[in-house]
Amino acid sequence: MRTPDRSFALAYFENRARHTLFAHFSPGAHYRWTWYDPQTGAWLAPIVLRADPNGTIATPTFPMGGTLATQDYAAKIMLAQR
Repeated sequence: MRTPDRSFALAYFENRARHTLFAHFSPGAHYRWTWYDPQTGAWLAPIVLRADPNGTIATPTFPMGGTLATQDYAAKIMLAQR
């Protein structure tokens, strides 16, 4: 789910999900990616990512490390004010 102005998105990754690419963000813009652990209800420290020249953002490493989710996770992706 993403807003039409590309400033806010939500994503959900089920257990054993793999890294993916998210398209149609603002090219070159910085975004704050914040993982959410639905098992504990905790938001983790945000990570700042930059969309590539095509507006694509790659999923960062999952909270437990690696490119494969070891449990369900959600993510909030917000345009970062720089």
